[in-house]
Amino acid sequence: MPDATLPEALFPWTAFTAVMLVLLGPTAGVPIVARVMRPRDPWAADMLDRASALAALVLALLATVAALVAASSPAALARALVDVEGVGSAGSVTAKLLASQLLLLGAFLVFAAKNRAVGHFVGLSLAANSAALAVAPGFLIARAWPSLLTDTAGAAALMLVSALLVGGAAKLALTHALPSVVERDARFPERATRTMIALLVAELVFTVAFSQVPRFDRSPHTLALYRLYGGAGAPIFWPFVVAIGLVLPGVSLWFRAKTRRAAFGIAAAATVGACAMRWLLFTVH
Repeated sequence: MPDATLPEALFPWTAFTAVMLVLLGPTAGVPIVARVMRPRDPWAADMLDRASALAALVLALLATVAALVAASSPAALARALVDVEGVGSAGSVTAKLLASQLLLLGAFLVFAAKNRAVGHFVGLSLAANSAALAVAPGFLIARAWPSLLTDTAGAAALMLVSALLVGGAAKLALTHALPSVVERDARFPERATRTMIALLVAELVFTVAFSQVPRFDRSPHTLALYRLYGGAGAPIFWPFVVAIGLVLPGVSLWFRAKTRRAAFGIAAAATVGACAMRWLLFTVH
């Protein structure tokens, strides 16, 4: 765990802080993938967009609850949201991004069905804010606490990929949860599956690349990676990140498991693995 003797003014290090930082990944990843990968049928695309936005809104609300509990005080969190001079504080920036995410998700759900032009603009703004929110926790914890892993080369990219993986998992699950989408775009489930495979491969590539950093950089920051794979992080990394999060969904997709139950299982396993990876990035020290 990061050293609690050097706390961030807004978010002292607690378990709720870790939960908030982990939840920000799925909160950001779901809208990004929803925006990038859409069915060709307009009605099906709109339905999936609304379902994805609703799922992301629930996740954002959970992250907000965790932020309220983790913050040094609710009043301090409220001040951080309106303090324009707090851009130098990683905690303040993260709080502002989360608040913007809530507002944009709400606006998207309101305007997407009423005004397509406004909904398109809000959707693009939501995707941009989500990209910043996906990597913001890394900068927060690296600047607020002496966390060696999040200050290591490639950590930000790995956090972004893990967020996108959860977004792909949500898209796969929602596609199979809404039969009307498949009826209007019969090929979209296959596209969602291919996207899921690509994101799993990306997660695997970045995880392996992350593990090789100590071969080229022997600084204390990169040597902390050994504690991720063979030290304190190993009991979570190998069973949850590798076995459940990568191997299980990868094998299932390789054998072309196409049933609704298989899709839900693959999405759940990938989400567990991605969230476990983000947890380790924040907690292994």
